[in-house]
Amino acid sequence: MKFFNFEECNLCGECFQKCPELKLSEKEARNEIKKILEGIKGFKNSGHSEKKKANFLKFINSSEVLTHCSSCFSCNFFCSRGCNPYFLILECLNEKYKRLGLPAINKLVIPTERKNIWQETARHLSEEEKRLLTEWQNLEKKLNARNEILLTGCFTNLMPYLIDTKILMEIPIFGTHRLWCSGGHIFQLGLLDVVKEIGTKNIEFFNNCLKGKFNKVIPIMDAEYIMMKYIYPEYYGINFNIELEPFLFWLKRKLKNKEIQLNKNINKRITIHDNCFAKAEGEILFNSVREIVEIIGSEIKEMKHNKYNSLCCGFGHGCTYKNPIFIPSRIIKGSIKKLKEAEKTRAEAMVVYCSGCLVILSMAKAILKSKIEIYHIFELVQMAAGETPHHLHTKRGKEIFKIMFVNFIKSIWEKNFIVKVK
Repeated sequence: MKFFNFEECNLCGECFQKCPELKLSEKEARNEIKKILEGIKGFKNSGHSEKKKANFLKFINSSEVLTHCSSCFSCNFFCSRGCNPYFLILECLNEKYKRLGLPAINKLVIPTERKNIWQETARHLSEEEKRLLTEWQNLEKKLNARNEILLTGCFTNLMPYLIDTKILMEIPIFGTHRLWCSGGHIFQLGLLDVVKEIGTKNIEFFNNCLKGKFNKVIPIMDAEYIMMKYIYPEYYGINFNIELEPFLFWLKRKLKNKEIQLNKNINKRITIHDNCFAKAEGEILFNSVREIVEIIGSEIKEMKHNKYNSLCCGFGHGCTYKNPIFIPSRIIKGSIKKLKEAEKTRAEAMVVYCSGCLVILSMAKAILKSKIEIYHIFELVQMAAGETPHHLHTKRGKEIFKIMFVNFIKSIWEKNFIVKVK
């Protein structure tokens, strides 16, 4: 398994200098890449004694990049030599995890932990939403009738109402948080060995439980698509051998073929939040969401940071830190920064196409009391087709923020932990 290309890096610092978050000078960026390269080479396989742990933490905390990176992927695309600098950051985070474990607050996003975010949110779901979640996990009858399934992604399962629609009645929907979003958010946390465990577990599930019952998987979340399509095969040698089609592609195809009938234009000024994982597929995904916005009759107002240069929704800000006590505030601060940038466009609404981003930004909207509305791109399609989306994002955002706050207070006195996949 090889991530960062050590041989090709010439320490130019371009990756960090162009970072939309860090704003480093050329000299600072050069110093950072040099420091991180020397540090990771020195500490890798160096032992886990208490002294080594302390020295490694000192190294991590001395780096502007390793304590302020928002895990947004952008640096990979700014590197002209194809070195994958983002993966160097992840390797450092992985070494940090192996030495220190994960802060207790992160138990919320670990599906195998007691009182994770899915179990905690379940108490707030309507009976209809609970029914949907149960139905999404029991597909035996539906799978025999169709050759494709829609994969929800674990963060969509926090907002089941999002895809409760007649438009999707004809396609089997499958999803459980126990699939870990195919390891997408765990990858961003830098837990590279854990990601491999998740991939191995998931491919066993697909092969043993669902093989032969469908030919195509349509992940709603780009994170799952990128993990299954690129990360697992290219870096872990794990091949799912399943045809994959991003939800945006599927949605655009259905619209162009008039399989989803539209009966009105949604005349709104729209700004688009491009999620971090979408950058790995690039212009094809960026253009697809913009084409859909145009098809439904809306005007696009681009943010200052968009596409490859897009700022993170906020989740990635919790991946790097000096002190774990500041993780929740870093996440919310990053989300509010994104919302304020959206407001500057004077758009009526911000469109996202990642349900994870929708969860995080909905929390920030509830806190900031922002007037800009947040929609998933699918909701605008629903509206153009004459449906009324449930659109409970602000309410659910408040509920999830309360869960995060309460668990954060409890976690202050808890020790770091090691993730168990099975």
